[in-house]
Amino acid sequence: LWLIPHNWSILPLWRGMGSRVSSDESQGVRWHVSMHDFVDAHNFGERVGSGVVRRMRRMQDLIYKNATSRDVICEPMAQHLQEQTGTPPSFICRKGLDSDHFAYLESKQVYSPPSTLDPRPSTPIKLAYAGTILCEPEFALFVNLLESIIQQRTTNNEPRTPLLELHLYGAHSYASRPWFRPWIIEHGNLPENDLIVELRKCDWGLSLMALDERDPIYNRYSFPAKFCTYFSAGLPVITIGHPESSVMKMASAYNVGLTIQTRNPSREDLANALF
Repeated sequence: LWLIPHNWSILPLWRGMGSRVSSDESQGVRWHVSMHDFVDAHNFGERVGSGVVRRMRRMQDLIYKNATSRDVICEPMAQHLQEQTGTPPSFICRKGLDSDHFAYLESKQVYSPPSTLDPRPSTPIKLAYAGTILCEPEFALFVNLLESIIQQRTTNNEPRTPLLELHLYGAHSYASRPWFRPWIIEHGNLPENDLIVELRKCDWGLSLMALDERDPIYNRYSFPAKFCTYFSAGLPVITIGHPESSVMKMASAYNVGLTIQTRNPSREDLANALF
């Protein structure tokens, strides 16, 4: 069996597997566990109660510990689970790039901002965000930062061609949010191959986690797969997050684009990177 113990699946798995997952006696049943997130991430306790979350986390740990084999998504998650359960994962399941992605990257020109002699490009700079927006305060902060750049660089006698576009790809609509702007464009949820095609029409990818420690379990032990999806489209990445977050550690270790680690980022630095 292949088990993925998410918030919504832990209780059904526990009921279905019975004593097999709660003890070392598997009763002849073998299962593999894929760990993607911890149940106590995303402030889940505020919705269902801290006691329920603690119980579900113990279930999640036992499902992991007593499995025949296990995989996790990143090094910090692997270290945390070994500390919590005494059991290391069988392997880390890393998101990778296919051979056609590498072929595309080899032929793609390196991104360079428009000439400073022409501060108003003839086509908008296109930024992409793929997936669900889990950290809306940080996303709103980034939108406001882009808005301030647009206002700074826009004059009354310039053509009204949009300076920037932010393209959203995902199952949820955010058009009713107060931070939504006319230059934000929603595309809905696309199949993976179609998503890569659309991302290749963009100039930057955006990956973000919380700038503070309000959700430390998510910040430290999860990893946004979109970070690698942008690579398969050949995009540099703007990474926003706390210095100790998993995505910021990755972005800081490699020169993949621009990093923002404060709620008061430099508008000039971002504008210079984009333009």
